[in-house]
Amino acid sequence: MALPALPALAISLDSDFSQAQLMVGVFLTGFAFSQLLAGPISDRYGRRLTLIVGLSAYLIFSILCAIAPNLESLLVFRFLQGVFACAAPVSARAMVADIYDGPGIQRAMSIVTAGMGFAPILAPSIGALVLEFTDWRGIFWTLATSGAFMLTLVTLFLSETKQVSEIPSSLNVKSLAKRYQTIGTNHQFLRYALPSLFAGGALFTFLSSATFTLQNDLGASTREFGFMFAGVMLGFVSGATLSGKFSPRLGLEKSILIGIIASTAGGWFMALAWLANLNHWGGVIFPMACVMFGMGILRPNSIAGAIAPFRQMAGAASALIGFLQMSAGATAGLFLLLLPFQPSDLMPPLIALYPTLSLISFLAMRMR
Repeated sequence: MALPALPALAISLDSDFSQAQLMVGVFLTGFAFSQLLAGPISDRYGRRLTLIVGLSAYLIFSILCAIAPNLESLLVFRFLQGVFACAAPVSARAMVADIYDGPGIQRAMSIVTAGMGFAPILAPSIGALVLEFTDWRGIFWTLATSGAFMLTLVTLFLSETKQVSEIPSSLNVKSLAKRYQTIGTNHQFLRYALPSLFAGGALFTFLSSATFTLQNDLGASTREFGFMFAGVMLGFVSGATLSGKFSPRLGLEKSILIGIIASTAGGWFMALAWLANLNHWGGVIFPMACVMFGMGILRPNSIAGAIAPFRQMAGAASALIGFLQMSAGATAGLFLLLLPFQPSDLMPPLIALYPTLSLISFLAMRMR
């Protein structure tokens, strides 16, 4: 939601735009790494308490962001906002594993994934709308208001979903490391997690290069870019929605394979359009929407399969797959930026490559 406000924020706080762009990076860094602690905490103390504490802190740091006097303090508060924001998706995925099993977990995880997919569609538009009536600080007051609303709902209506364990989970470093080693070396976890990690590289490659490719190279306006991005993410939401309806009947294996094939096809359509010198936004957006449609099917089923063996530590399993997805995606985006080529020349072949690696990893793990 803060993305449309970055130029105004930089001017208001007398900073360079490049420094203001750190707002995104510090939030994602805090979000990614704190998952590894939020998951085990939810296993130890329950999903409800983790959500209440996480949302309370998120509310506090949103308010502090809104009243920050300079960019330095804003970046600190933004990092801490990301640290506590992760409590929501980590707990949500773990709650699905608490309540459902078998085909039910596929349906429920697809619904959760579709809901999460709406955030990147709506957030920039809501942020731009807020800026029509207020300044960049209004963005964070809006985030604080949404945090307060969610905190109220959780406090009043959410019941605990985690069954009480006879032996509470330890939170010391040695115990956490052993738990994550157990999860990360489990064959079923790797079998279902790896395809999602590879496919996620296509999304982060697109995020890292889409603005340059579509606006600088193809001449799309800021508003047109917003509509194009929304179209891509609607592909993801559509895939997740269909997954919720059909995946329980098809099963994990077929659903994941269908998702991977759809993403791979979209990636290669983009690569072929690039090889054919099709200098039109349609040669990027329609194939990328197909990639994201496949990811909408793949991701909820891969998460459901990966965390299924770990009902007693679903929070840790949810945290690990969330951390790995973000780390793999960030690595793919950094890889794109470090190569000595224009993003528009690298984006199509890389977006074809990552789903292909996803397909290879899935088929290889099935043969083991």
